[in-house]
Amino acid sequence: MNLSGGQKQRISIARALIKAPKMLLLDDCLSAVDTETEDTILSAIQRQEAACTIMVSHRLASLRGADRILVIENGTISEMGSHAELLRAEGHYYKLYTRQFRKEMEEEYDAKLEMLRAEYEAKMADLRARYPRLVARRMAEGLVRSGNGTQTVADLIQRVQAMP
Repeated sequence: MNLSGGQKQRISIARALIKAPKMLLLDDCLSAVDTETEDTILSAIQRQEAACTIMVSHRLASLRGADRILVIENGTISEMGSHAELLRAEGHYYKLYTRQFRKEMEEEYDAKLEMLRAEYEAKMADLRARYPRLVARRMAEGLVRSGNGTQTVADLIQRVQAMP
């Protein structure tokens, strides 16, 4: 019987988890599986009751839920912390993570921007309904009032787009 690399990895991990070890050492154990299978395996690993799980991985998505991540550069530990701590530090882990997940981060940014635009439109619709003559006059002038003084609508849209 011929098994794919992903099938072999799933069988090996299942065997290890069935034994309920006190320590589990996984060396790049998710390299040959798809992301859906990876999520299933990571959930199973988190549910198992090993006192300690050490996972070596080049896929940073596999490490996001870890209590502690060690970043090794040139054979030495260069950074250590949780996923959030390492991202805040903006060191080597941050650079690797942003490189691997740039598209995902851009999609998240675009979704936030779209949400802000929708909120802006909803607020403008509410203002138009409450103060139709005032809003019509301001829109005709191309001006709106904000906490920073008078700005054009285009200026406000640029500020929204520049938000992180």
